[in-house]
Parts: sequence; structure tokens; C-alpha cells
Amino acid sequence: MNHTQLIGRICRPIVVKTTQSNSRYVKNTLAINHYDHNGKKQTDFIPFVAWNALCDSLAKYQDQGDEIAISGHLLSGHYTNQKGEEVYTLEVVCEAIEFLRKKQGNIDQKTTATLDDIPIQNIEVQVAKG
Repeated sequence: MNHTQLIGRICRPIVVKTTQSNSRYVKNTLAINHYDHNGKKQTDFIPFVAWNALCDSLAKYQDQGDEIAISGHLLSGHYTNQKGEEVYTLEVVCEAIEFLRKKQGNIDQKTTATLDDIPIQNIEVQVAKG
């Protein structure tokens, strides 16, 4: 089974890119805080990718610093860099994203966006498989 669920903050501004086959995607990183065995606060930085409908929703409603929950599967890969070194990669391919809290200045607030005057909270978008 390959499934992961994470909650964290978006590290960088959302930038939508398009492949040659016109698929849209966002690659970003999720900052996830935790405490080590000595009680010291640590942060892990986990790369993720969101495609098409998830990408569009992320770009429309979220920004750097906002807290989201992602669920999906891990995808590993590798490539040879310009120095001839083998580089291994690991990222979460999002299958669902839930918007949790907006970051506004130094104050976290729950997300309340409006779409055609309908309040929206904790938006979750599912990707159809097949």
C-alpha cells in the first residue's frame, strides 16, 4: 500500500506550469513541524505535486504560508545531474487536498473563501481515477 496524509504549510508561492500535452501542475513543498526526542521543534520539508483540477484549486484559493492537508501516494525517481551524480527524488503526488487555515500576517485564520457568494470552508477536491 502506498498512501500518505500530511498537514503543513505551503513553502513557496504557487506557480502553475503546463506540460507539452497541456496538463497543468504545481510543484511545491510542505513545511511540517514536529518535535524531536529532546522536545526541540523541527521542521520537515516534503515536496508535493498537484495536477489539473487540484492544481487549479490550489492556485485559486491558496498561497505561501497557508495550511493544507494533502493525501496521495509517494513517487520516487532519479536522474543524473550535470556533475554526473545520480540524484534520487521522492515527492507526494496529491490525490486530495483540504484547505485548512489561511496565513494573514502573523495571525492564522480559518479559510473562508467565497465562490458566487457561497461561503466555502475546508475545500476538498478529489481526482477522478481512470
